[in-house]
Amino acid sequence: FFKQQFKWAAGMFFLLFREYPKLFFRFPLSAKMHYFFAGTFYFNGLATFLTLVLPIWFLFFQVFAVQFTLPEFAIHVLPYAAASALTFVGIQRWYTHTSERRLPWRSMVLEKATWHVYLMGLISGVLNRRVEYLPTPKESLRTAMPLLVLPHVVVILLSAAAVTFALLTYPRLDDGTWLMIAFAVLNVALLAPVTLVGLIPSLNWSPTRGAS
Repeated sequence: FFKQQFKWAAGMFFLLFREYPKLFFRFPLSAKMHYFFAGTFYFNGLATFLTLVLPIWFLFFQVFAVQFTLPEFAIHVLPYAAASALTFVGIQRWYTHTSERRLPWRSMVLEKATWHVYLMGLISGVLNRRVEYLPTPKESLRTAMPLLVLPHVVVILLSAAAVTFALLTYPRLDDGTWLMIAFAVLNVALLAPVTLVGLIPSLNWSPTRGAS
């Protein structure tokens, strides 16, 4: 999956940075919009990287960036969360397989865990580096792959250390600090499933587990 997503991300960034500007004035409006938004999807890697790193930075260096309480933040984020949920529900009408017509929590967790792959695709696109052909394996390998999830392990350990540092050393914990702690804990929770599977493949939660 990571190989496949890296190829797609690097390819889309190559098109966005190299080919899209050349063809922009030849495209009709619909094509201008389509290729632009298709190319920007993989910026999720950069956005996720920032959401992972900033709580660590804020907690270690005592940067008081926000003063939201958790309930206040929840109120502000609720419209976005509701819109996202309704979007997921709405697009399911075009799904052809009944197994896809439910909350895609597995794909949501997996997308979060693919941040480093998308980020490498972005770097390759910016530097105009040619990506060698990477065949996508067709079989399931029940072996540990710690290097694939090493960035996740680093983020998890740093997040846990940052939270511990704040709890033990801060003279007081204000609203903004509690919010950063909540973000760091949430990041650990979202990265943990894929990280554990990468380290201990027998924990794979796939519904087809055990199938030949």
